[in-house]
Parts: sequence; structure tokens; C-alpha cells
Amino acid sequence: FWKYLDLEAALLCLRNGNIRFVEPTRWEDKYEGRFYNADYSNVCQDSNEYPFLYACCMSHKSHNEAAWKVYSYGKTGLGAHCVQFKINRSRLRLELVKNAKSLKFIVEGNVLYYKESIINDLHKKETIKKSEKRLNPNYSNFFDFFNFGKYINLLLLKRDYFQHENETRIFLIPKQAPQEKSKESGGQLGRHEDIPINWGNIIEEVRIDSKCTSLEYDLLREACYNLLPKFDAENATDEDLRNWKKLKDRLTPIKTDIYGVRKNIIIEG
Repeated sequence: FWKYLDLEAALLCLRNGNIRFVEPTRWEDKYEGRFYNADYSNVCQDSNEYPFLYACCMSHKSHNEAAWKVYSYGKTGLGAHCVQFKINRSRLRLELVKNAKSLKFIVEGNVLYYKESIINDLHKKETIKKSEKRLNPNYSNFFDFFNFGKYINLLLLKRDYFQHENETRIFLIPKQAPQEKSKESGGQLGRHEDIPINWGNIIEEVRIDSKCTSLEYDLLREACYNLLPKFDAENATDEDLRNWKKLKDRLTPIKTDIYGVRKNIIIEG
């Protein structure tokens, strides 16, 4: 996985030793959470099939220009620069299972990219095509014999404009859920859950936008180095030293030119 955050959020996660999961009503693109608060009473009477949950978004792409932009666009201060964590997928799962004590279970899924027109009409049994009603071929795939798996698929839907993001989502279902989901209207902000995590165990690589200042880079490097275990040089073996240096290399931020570097070239004749 690759996790993109603005620098301020990255520093907070590293300092606090956690990773934030949010209720889908907090997603910036309201299109993505439109099925979270939908009324499912016509297809399912058991609310356990469409429960309250938290989510965290990751990417499968190591070079995601859109993500670099999203996590810095329009921001100032420390938030004006993006940080990318390359995360070991299996270690992340182990950390969540070990530390998310208040959760019932964890679900993971890749985002499903559909045309906007399909998502708009997905909940309708019939759609109007060329001035006549026709059965909606997509309705049955998502709502016939409705269950929890289909609910999760609905929360994985995203407009195909964003297919380049190659996104995946992790969902956490708590044991003790609030009685009601947060609404998008009325000024109520969706809830969040900060899950304790050992970032030193899951980080494979750290990158930061090369436009960052030297102070911003130093702050990130210091936060990453704070994840290093204390090294007992007197009693350590050569292998202990090699492993410690490998971990330090993994945690040393790399300045990255998001758009590449322009070089003068000579056209060969």
C-alpha cells in the first residue's frame, strides 16, 4: 500500500503512534459516501447488514500524481507539502488485528470504478432509456438478496474519473457502534477512530515533496527517527547493527520530484 498525507497529518500520526479511520460522511467527495446513509428498508430489515463503520483509504500506486496534489492543494504551512508512506500490507493487517481491540472485524476491498450515470441510477429498479422504461441491469448485482458484502461493495464505488488512483479501502466495524450514523446535513461531523499502530513496523519507505523546506524535512526525519529502537552498541552483534541500519534507511525520508526533473537533451542525428 501507499498512504498519502499532508505533512502536518503525517507528523501527528508518527508522534501519536496511530492511524486515523473516519466515518464515510467525512469523505471529501460526497459522491463516495452516498450509500452509507441510504435507506435500505425496502431490501433489508436487518441493520447489521449495513452497519456503522470507519474507513481508511490507501493506494496501490507508487506514483500517484493526483494524490500528491490532493493532499497539498490549497493548503498552507506544514499542510502545503505531501508525504507518501510505502506500507507493508501484511504487517499493517497484523497491527490492526493486534491493536484494534474495540472492533468486531476488519474488511478490505479494492475500489470499484463506475460511470457517474450508473452510480446515479444504481438504486433504481428501472431506468429511462430513450424515453422508455427499462429494467436496470446493475440493480440486481447490488441489491438483490442484499447482505453485508453488497453493502461494502456500495461503499467501494467511485466515479471512473478517479480510476487512475487505483485505491483500496479498509473498513473497521466497532463492537459498540453509535445508535445512529452521522449525517451529512445539519452540521454534524462524521466520527473518527485513531487506532494505535507501530509505524516503524509497517513503513517500507518515506517520501516527501522535494519543494519542502529544510526545516520541514528535518521535522519529518526527526519524527521518523523517533520510531527507531534504542541501540545498545556495547552488547549488539554485527547482525543487530546491520538490522538497525536497515531500519534507519527505511525511515529516512527521500525528497521526491513529483513531476520529474527537466533536463536538457540533445536529439541524435
